[in-house]
Amino acid sequence: MYVFIYILLCFIVGLMGRNRAIGFAGFMLLSMIITPVMSFLMLMITAKRELADAMDPKA
Repeated sequence: MYVFIYILLCFIVGLMGRNRAIGFAGFMLLSMIITPVMSFLMLMITAKRELADAMDPKA
């Protein structure tokens, strides 16, 4: 049961990270390697993909 909850939390963090630089798969994998809570915190401090592209000086 705990494994199911852990994977569900990883999936939720992955969904929330789909608009970030590493995307859904990156955040889901990161959540599985470290805890979903830590991945969620990393998700909150990263910029969304559109915002990061707009701030890029090369663009």
